[in-house]
Amino acid sequence: MIIVVAGNEGAGKTTLAKKLRKAQFQVKELEAVEIRPKSDDELFLILDVPIEVAQQRLKAAGKNLNTPPYTAEDLGRYRDHYLEAAKHLPHCLVIDATNAQADTLAIALNAISDLATQRHRTFLSHS
Repeated sequence: MIIVVAGNEGAGKTTLAKKLRKAQFQVKELEAVEIRPKSDDELFLILDVPIEVAQQRLKAAGKNLNTPPYTAEDLGRYRDHYLEAAKHLPHCLVIDATNAQADTLAIALNAISDLATQRHRTFLSHS
């Protein structure tokens, strides 16, 4: 299973991806706005935060909020795109990334476990 972590700048993609890799998962961080599954073996985790939260985090990281892709307009457009894409992805969970990092990780791990269990049951039913 490949875990694809996507979401706006400032949502915590890199932090979550590092923690999942440390737990021995195969992880791809999706920087591009284009979200399309490459295989049935992908689970998309889309991290979502309000624009204000993203900008607070980006400002703390030293980013210039007046330049793309960090402007409120850009962040809003990208956020809308990610949330719309999530509706059409076969294996996808939108995670409220305003949670503490540990909570976001726990939600992600539960989603991974649920999908693995679902796939195992499907496999057994076809055997």
